[in-house]
Amino acid sequence: MAASDAIEGLVCGYPAAIRERRCCVAVKVLHGYADDSADGGVYLLAGWVATADAWIKFSEDFDRAKLPHSLHMKTARRKHGTRVNALAAITCHRTLYRIDCVLHPKNYEMTVKGKLRKELDSPYFLLFYQLILATARLLDLAKIDGAVNWIFDEQGKIGIEANSWYWWIKERAKSNLKDRLGRTSVFDSDDVLLPLKAADLYAWRLRRFLSQDQPAGLAPNLILESFLSKYGVSCNMTGEYLADLVEALNRGGLLLKANCQFFLPRGNSAR
Repeated sequence: MAASDAIEGLVCGYPAAIRERRCCVAVKVLHGYADDSADGGVYLLAGWVATADAWIKFSEDFDRAKLPHSLHMKTARRKHGTRVNALAAITCHRTLYRIDCVLHPKNYEMTVKGKLRKELDSPYFLLFYQLILATARLLDLAKIDGAVNWIFDEQGKIGIEANSWYWWIKERAKSNLKDRLGRTSVFDSDDVLLPLKAADLYAWRLRRFLSQDQPAGLAPNLILESFLSKYGVSCNMTGEYLADLVEALNRGGLLLKANCQFFLPRGNSAR
C-alpha cells in the first residue's frame, strides 16, 4: 500500500473540489517532561494544518526521499542528520499552518487538578480542547471554510480518552465551531499516517527548546526557526486563564481561554 493511501482514505468519496480544500490536522502528543530531566518540563501538543491533497503530496515526497517509516525523533540517533533535515524541508514545503499548545505541570497541578470531573481532569484534555478551539479560530481568521479532519498519534489510553473528549466538545460546540469538527478524530501510528512524522518533529523540537535550550539562553536551532517562521497559532495555558477555563468547563460551556498568539499575513486580524 502506498503511504498516501492512508490520507486518501480520510477523504474517500468527497468530490475533487472538496478534497482540494479539506483541511487535515496532524497532531503529536508528547508525554510529560523533557527527555533528560523533569526540571522545567512541559505538556505539549503540536502539529500542522494542510489540505488532504497537500498531505498526500507530503507522503509521496517522504517516500521519494527514501525516508524510513521507522523515523521517530525519540529514537533517532542523529537529531540533526540528513534524514531529519529532509523531513523538515518537506514539512515546510507542504504545510499551511503550524499549531501548538503548551501547559506547564505546576499550572495544571495548582489550578486545575482535582477541580474538574474525573473524565476531564487531565492535562491532555486541556491541551486537546484548547488546540481544537484555537485551530478553529485560526481557520476563521484565515478565511478557510469547511470542516477539519483531526489526526492524532496513537497514544493508548490517551487516544481512547481523547476520542470521547472530541465528542464531548462537539456536543457542546456552537454551530460555527461544530462546522469545523469533521468526522471522529483519527488515532493511528505515524508508521501508517506519515503526516504525524511532521507533527512529531515539530513537537519534539519545540519541547526541547522550551525545556532545555531556552532556559540555557540558547536560540532555536535552524529547523525550529524555519517552523516558527510559518504562519499559525501558539497557545500557552497560564494560571490566570486556567482558572476561568475550569469555571467554564464546570458549567458545561466551551471557552477559548489561553494566551494564544496568531501569526497570519497582514490583513488577517487576530481578534
